Formats: sequence, structure tokens, C-alpha cells
Amino acid sequence: MDFSVGYVIRGSDAPTSVTTSTMTGGSDFYSDLAVGLPFGRLTTEDQRLKVEFGLELGAGFSTDKTFNRVHPNFFEGLGFQIAKLKSATETGAGDVYFTVRVGVAEFDRPRMDFANNKNVVLDQFDLPRFEKTEAAAAGVNFNYRISESVLLRAGGNVFFKERAAWNLSAALSIDPSKFFPTGK
Repeated sequence: MDFSVGYVIRGSDAPTSVTTSTMTGGSDFYSDLAVGLPFGRLTTEDQRLKVEFGLELGAGFSTDKTFNRVHPNFFEGLGFQIAKLKSATETGAGDVYFTVRVGVAEFDRPRMDFANNKNVVLDQFDLPRFEKTEAAAAGVNFNYRISESVLLRAGGNVFFKERAAWNLSAALSIDPSKFFPTGK
């Protein structure tokens, strides 16, 4: 299971045009939940290398603060995960987690007028028109445990349509209970 929540922080001089703030996976606030249902697992004898194949299901939403809209997204497909652990009994620095998924996604995207300079189609209020669309999709996530309390995460998704749309992300995840010891 993978759950993520995020907020895009941008300075006041950063671009806020429709094409940058409303692309697939780009938003002011977003949340995603993905669940993998395994149907095959392989593990080395020492339990330090684990491989899993499964059915991947995901759902989430993104917002576009500029236009006050919520855009849902869904994913279904197949997944492949690898975990290479330093120890079979405890997580620690050097642990690596890698996931790949391929399938079909449904998401909102701005309607584009490709015949007219690729402009975004606007409605009667001069707001972008969105349309639900389906596309083949693939995603990759890479996690590396820097220490017992800090995890580095990087990933990306690509959505294949007339022109591929993609997004990238990077984050540090901190376990507060281990990062800020309470002193017993």
C-alpha cells in the first residue's frame, strides 16, 4: 500500500499558466492511494531480497487552486516490486525499494485545441474545459533508506495519449518518532 499527500510550493514569480498548473499529476494539492494485490512472490533464503508481482489499483485527486476544481484519477494494471534489505529482521540505512507499474489510467486533463497553436479550450467564464480521458500509463518509484529515520523517494509517471504527459516527484520522508527521540 502506498499513500501520498502533497502540496506544490512555488514562489510568486513562478509561472501559473494553465498549461503548467493543470497538467496530469501537476496541481496545488494532491492525494493518491495505491494498493497492490500480490499474486506471486519470490524471496531469497536469507530474506534480504524480495520480489513481488501483483495487481495494482490506485485512486486519487488533484486540485487546481487557480480554478477551484478537484480532478479525480484512477489506475489499474500490473505491478512489480523489489525490496533489497540490509537485514532480514530490521529496516536500516541502505535498504532499497523499487516498484514499476503498467496499465490504464483515467484522469482529467485540459481540453487542447491542437489545430490552433495548442491553446487550452476555455468555457464561457474563461476557465479551462476539462475532459475525462483514458490512456495507457506506466510509473516507477525508487526509495532509498538514508538512515533509520530518513527515506529518499523519487518517482515518475507517464501517460501515453496524442502526446505523452508525465510527472516527476522527489521527497524526503522522515519518521518523527525516530528522528526526534523522546528520551525514555
